[in-house]
Amino acid sequence: MGEMKCFSVQVKVRALHRVWSGEKIAEVAREYGVSRQMLYYWKRKAETAIFQALNESKRGPRVRETHQDSKLVRMQEKVKELSQVLQKTQQKVKLLERRGGKLSYTDNNSNNKRPERCPVCGCEKIYKNGTYIRKNKNTDHNQEQVVQRYICVWCKNSIYVEQNSSTF
Repeated sequence: MGEMKCFSVQVKVRALHRVWSGEKIAEVAREYGVSRQMLYYWKRKAETAIFQALNESKRGPRVRETHQDSKLVRMQEKVKELSQVLQKTQQKVKLLERRGGKLSYTDNNSNNKRPERCPVCGCEKIYKNGTYIRKNKNTDHNQEQVVQRYICVWCKNSIYVEQNSSTF
């Protein structure tokens, strides 16, 4: 076979520079007396070396995140979550105010008549299940009535208590 030629680094760099500038590999290979495969090999090795040299993950000491920094980041994320929850709650309050007029934030007012026992089964565990506005069908004209709903834990019976309009 043919003899092995040793090329210096400068010759290889000049040949690759011509290839990267847009000349055809066949012409450059013919002029330097090498095969096209050898030029492709040089090109591949040079490009991988360049990418490794320019890669941002350099060796050396790494800066570690301190415990306070990580705690601060977690607290900032929690603040963002809570502010989103607050915004959603404020939107719901505005929507309720538009629908039902005023809102009362005093649930433990003495005017509220919370039932002590379920009228059906006599159970003492009765939970509040919300305040609703419903139309009173008993009167001639349709009046809106504020009603507090309670639910019995044992028999799942719903208990409605009319609220005084002074609290709302």
